[in-house]
Amino acid sequence: MIEKLYNKDRNSNIEALRIISILLIICHHYVIHGFSEVENISMMNQYLLGILSLGGKLGVTCFMLISGYYMINIRFTVKKCLRIVFEV
Repeated sequence: MIEKLYNKDRNSNIEALRIISILLIICHHYVIHGFSEVENISMMNQYLLGILSLGGKLGVTCFMLISGYYMINIRFTVKKCLRIVFEV
């Protein structure tokens, strides 16, 4: 029954997008937490850091959409929800 609800077939293009999204999120965290106290940065480096920061926000959006795409056919139950709440 679980096999009917969960699609085990993975698309390699979507998995590649997931990896790129993770890398963009890592770059975003590196920019936000790594350069917060640096004062003397050239204008070109500031633009580069701004682009990397925006890429991280795009990565989060893509990652959430991909997760939702794979979870669209999974049934929601109160038991699963409570298990997650108690684990956290």
